[in-house]
Amino acid sequence: MNYEDILQSIGGIGRFQKTQLFFVFIAIIPFTWITLSNTFFAAVSDYYCRVLDNQTYEHNSEIKNITIPYYYDGDEIVWESCLRYNLDDNTSSLFDVNDTDEYSQCDDGWVYEQTKFSHTFVTEFDLVCNKAWLKQLCKVTVAIGLFIGSLAYGQLSDMFGRRITYISSLLFALVFNAVLCFMPSFALVISAQFVMTILTMGVYLVGCVIVVEVVSSAYEPLAVILCEIAYTFGCITLGIMAYIMHGNWRRMQYINTISCIIFIPYCFFIKESARWLIQQGRHDEAKDIIKKIATLNGAVLDEALVDVTAFTEEKEPVVHHTAFELIRMPGLKVTTAIICFNWFTVNLMYMGIAENTDYYFPGHPYAVFTLMGVFELPAIFLNWFWLNNQPRKIVLVVVSVLSGVTWMVTGLTDIEAVIISFGILTKFLNQISYTSMYLLSMESFPTTVRNAGMGLAFGFQNVGALSAPYIVALMDVYYLIPFITMSALVVMSCSLIVFVPETYNTDLPETMDDLPSRGSDGSNPTQVNEKDFLLKSTKPKRTEKGQESK
Repeated sequence: MNYEDILQSIGGIGRFQKTQLFFVFIAIIPFTWITLSNTFFAAVSDYYCRVLDNQTYEHNSEIKNITIPYYYDGDEIVWESCLRYNLDDNTSSLFDVNDTDEYSQCDDGWVYEQTKFSHTFVTEFDLVCNKAWLKQLCKVTVAIGLFIGSLAYGQLSDMFGRRITYISSLLFALVFNAVLCFMPSFALVISAQFVMTILTMGVYLVGCVIVVEVVSSAYEPLAVILCEIAYTFGCITLGIMAYIMHGNWRRMQYINTISCIIFIPYCFFIKESARWLIQQGRHDEAKDIIKKIATLNGAVLDEALVDVTAFTEEKEPVVHHTAFELIRMPGLKVTTAIICFNWFTVNLMYMGIAENTDYYFPGHPYAVFTLMGVFELPAIFLNWFWLNNQPRKIVLVVVSVLSGVTWMVTGLTDIEAVIISFGILTKFLNQISYTSMYLLSMESFPTTVRNAGMGLAFGFQNVGALSAPYIVALMDVYYLIPFITMSALVVMSCSLIVFVPETYNTDLPETMDDLPSRGSDGSNPTQVNEKDFLLKSTKPKRTEKGQESK
């Protein structure tokens, strides 16, 4: 008998579990705003050089016609964005300036088309022309922060517990969101965003682990699905908020800060994971949590059941695992490598689309971003049905291949309706891949290394996120590069999933010893005992004289 048996007796998803799920669900929504807000914070529309102090943007004005150079691309007029006709002391009036072929840089700044985005990083800090690369830098900075945060929180929560790392991440979100509101320069803005994303990654990573570990194995897909629904609600509300605020990044940031105030009561309601306490040998604390679960669920706790399970086993020294041990553990290193590669490709496509709606769909950035979020909801519910009735690997492989195909179709057409339709369809399929990948990953790692494993996987996920802006920027070199790259990598990575053991209809593994029965054929010949592996890894070498080597 094990902890799973105890959960079955006191309620696999009773009032206690629902309460924890509710709090984690709510917290993920503002976390989504943190990770995706640069979609609108760094958005840019049309612009050209300013020549008068009180000048405003106009598509076709007399001042623009006589001060801004242009050329023809076929039958279309293309206005220069970074050059203007030279103005000097010999120019008697604006009407004389286009009589010269001399150009100058936009020394007096730019005027921006602000009907879609009223106040962004680009318009406030002039991230255009020779500073245009900074627009993508802020997205990369967030991805690097999430990468570091994934590795850090995965390790810290396995060492110090789920609750303390989760609560600290929530409070950091409140503090640094407030700090970001008042940053006066772009350097300080991206610095604050970088630190904030490192320190708030635990809101999602640790929160999802908490809800998966608190429910019984039958409800693990539901826990993962709810986390994905919360993230999707974050996408939808971000799109709506950006539209209402007209893309004003500071006003949006104020709202995000206010929303994080609700995190303060979490200190009293979020409880430690009993699974983690058991693995740490803290049996008395685990018993207390189990009693609270039973009380809130209205179940009668069988004390004899508790006494004859893991709590009565001989206590052994607790070994803290690192994420990098996963790539050395026989029987798990191949699985870890494939999972990490798939996270990289799935999130490369997800963020490559989500963060760049102003690139792919410049006419309708708010509507397309919000619609993509709306269409993620049926994808999540469809995936819930599939994950409860089909093996994880089949679902993942099929939808990943389809998403690669639909994304290529999006790039190969120039019909706006088809571009938008297939772009949304690709996001729909990619969301199914994302959820399937999350559940497969969570079920593949034992409790002893689960958060470390998920931290490593999320680290590679964010490598995909930080790669996305640069791959999208290659559209300026050749339009199809992002479509070809993302599609090919997704199809390539999903083909490797066949080498990962199937986790459908199996219990959540507690230790490495639980993994052999989880293979698709019910065995894993390369598996070794976890304690034997650790002893082999840490056993001191001896010299010929029998002395321990240093």
